[in-house]
Amino acid sequence: MNSAIRTRLSALPANTNLMTEFPRWIVQECDAASVVLEIGAGEGKYGYPAAIRGRVARLVGIDPDGALARNPYLDERYQTTVEEFAREHDSRFDCLYSMFVLEHVSDPAGFLTACRSLLHPGGKLFAATPNLWHYFGATTKATAALGVEDWLLECLRGREIKESYHFPTAYRMNSVRALTRALARAGFREVDFRCFDEPSRFQIYLPPAARWFPVMYSKLVYTLRLPRAMGMLMLKASV
Repeated sequence: MNSAIRTRLSALPANTNLMTEFPRWIVQECDAASVVLEIGAGEGKYGYPAAIRGRVARLVGIDPDGALARNPYLDERYQTTVEEFAREHDSRFDCLYSMFVLEHVSDPAGFLTACRSLLHPGGKLFAATPNLWHYFGATTKATAALGVEDWLLECLRGREIKESYHFPTAYRMNSVRALTRALARAGFREVDFRCFDEPSRFQIYLPPAARWFPVMYSKLVYTLRLPRAMGMLMLKASV
């Protein structure tokens, strides 16, 4: 671990539901006066921001995608990147969060520096992302490097899923080690990682005959106590 940043690492149960656990963790650090930013808010298709919006003073969303205009959970919407947004909103927020965004970031330093500048002293960045050192993350990065990521996703999930939900991946800060180093360089002082392996999340990408594998893999990483090899990473990084 990087000595410049305090780090904690723990494992959550295998039956953890990301869509309830992630917002629950966020609202524990917020109150009725908090101003919160969702990075990569999109159209709000997952619905979990509703649990956050009811507990904070203001929920702001940014995304370069025009689908942001259809997001029903936000008090403010800005169609832009976090790097551009940070230029005019220095130290505005108590909390930032993103779900399934980090794996698409091609410039970790620029992204995290922008996040750092958006936060008040004592503010927190939350993120949920697939783990590179899990079979799903490793396969995704490898297929992207080979230029067959879109083809494989279409084979496994169909054309509609690929065209509606898929964006290019980079996997440049999707492990405990890579994130710890990048956060330290961006000026965060501590980070808490909570990892878990939710087999059902990955079974949908496999043919029916192979859907036993995520269950067996999950049992193995919990038996061996290997949170760094679990499928999902959640983090809370403090300024």
